[in-house]
Amino acid sequence: RRDGMDTVKEEQKRSEITEDQKADFEEKIQKLTDKYVAEIDKMLEVKFYDKVADDLLKFAVIISKTKDKWVFCKHKERDTYEIPGGRREEGESIDETATRELYEETGLSVKRIINILPSSFAAVAISDTCTNIAFVEAEGEFSDHTSANEQIKPKFYTKKEIKQLLETEKFSSRAQVIAYMFAEYPWSE
Repeated sequence: RRDGMDTVKEEQKRSEITEDQKADFEEKIQKLTDKYVAEIDKMLEVKFYDKVADDLLKFAVIISKTKDKWVFCKHKERDTYEIPGGRREEGESIDETATRELYEETGLSVKRIINILPSSFAAVAISDTCTNIAFVEAEGEFSDHTSANEQIKPKFYTKKEIKQLLETEKFSSRAQVIAYMFAEYPWSE
């Protein structure tokens, strides 16, 4: 917009266009600008819902701890640290999804569900798919209950270990925020 307006002013100063032509060009430039700003605003619009349709609740992410350690999974192909989670199966409640996915990806059981946050959008402005984040206390030992397509290795990490990982390793964005919060702030119930 700015470049177009500057060009019109320059041409008018050099007497290459009349004052009326200048006004006409400025109006056209403004209309184009308004049109594209409106399109961008629509793409970036955040939608708020009083209630989310059940069919949009497709994933659960499980933030799990045992005593003073946290579960993170190292993805073998992407070489990133991630949080256990996965797709909700038909007829399954979101807490059942969290329990099943934690077991499938780590071998751990849910000792108790501390909280399940209200649904949030997995990718704002890209998809209406929603995720629920479950905070759980886990128990058991790591074991492989995953299908052949799972490429993760779960492990417990102390606060000190998480701080070190944050300085040297790659994370998914959600896991990075969670790791930072665990490393820097106490998690109380």
